[in-house]
Amino acid sequence: MGFRDRDDFVENIHMAHTHLLICVEDIKYPLTPKLQEALEYAEKATGIILQAVMREGIEDILRALGAQRKEEAALAEAHND
Repeated sequence: MGFRDRDDFVENIHMAHTHLLICVEDIKYPLTPKLQEALEYAEKATGIILQAVMREGIEDILRALGAQRKEEAALAEAHND
């Protein structure tokens, strides 16, 4: 999966989560308790997915920064020799 695909996925899951949250809190259109519960579960599930994807993104950034720092340190050491 490329960066653009990931960005699209994050944007789409975020929008889905936001829309589900709005639906959960929409008191103008009451639902049966069973449907309300299903909607709440869907909202919670998209929230969990969104958090996991964002966590992965942060971990990827930290790994890349760590690799960059190692490379810079190696270049600086080679330059000093």
